Amino acid sequence: MFPNDPYIVKAAEYLLGIAFLLLFVPFWRYTTGGVTAAARQPRSVRLPLLDMFHVPAGIALHPGHAWARMDSAGEATIGMDDFARQLVGPLKAINAPDIGARVVQGQPAWTLKADSRTVDMLSPVTGEVVALNDEELRAPRANHDETYGRWLMKVRSPRLDVDAKQLLADRAARQFLGSSWDELSAMLTPELGTIVHDGGTPVNGFARGIDGGQWDTVARRFLRS
Repeated sequence: MFPNDPYIVKAAEYLLGIAFLLLFVPFWRYTTGGVTAAARQPRSVRLPLLDMFHVPAGIALHPGHAWARMDSAGEATIGMDDFARQLVGPLKAINAPDIGARVVQGQPAWTLKADSRTVDMLSPVTGEVVALNDEELRAPRANHDETYGRWLMKVRSPRLDVDAKQLLADRAARQFLGSSWDELSAMLTPELGTIVHDGGTPVNGFARGIDGGQWDTVARRFLRS
């Protein structure tokens, strides 16, 4: 029972009010997930350009940014994905193996020539080269339209089903391209503004915008060569 002294009663009320506030604050943070109003405000972040790096159904990607499409039992069409084309930029030529040559998954299969620089790309599958796209090899186009219709070579192999297990398709392929862009974005800062258009689309050849002297290093890092 509280004493009749009004001052003591008032002090007790104040203490109860303070205790209530002390208990209410952690309770409120718990029910709202610990997020303050300021923290709930959207932050300005650079998102992966997944719309640009579209991967059609039936296309699988190698971690070195080559793609493969299993056309029939024992034969695949292969090329280079959007990220690789945009990373390296306009090409002077593509040096490919001869028909009849053997390519090995994860090993250098063709060479990109850009200005005076070269960089190898890895084959997404193992097998024998049975056809080459001479038109694309002679005059590789600079834009990225219809990337997956611009094949480089066809490969025949009895083990394509085994190779396919090492490739990325559908959601995994899109996530891979997004993570590649995230990694490159970190390298682009503060040069990002000089190699990305205002709309957020990379300039063709944005590896060169990081540091002209580091083009080879950057290209090989992402192409795994």
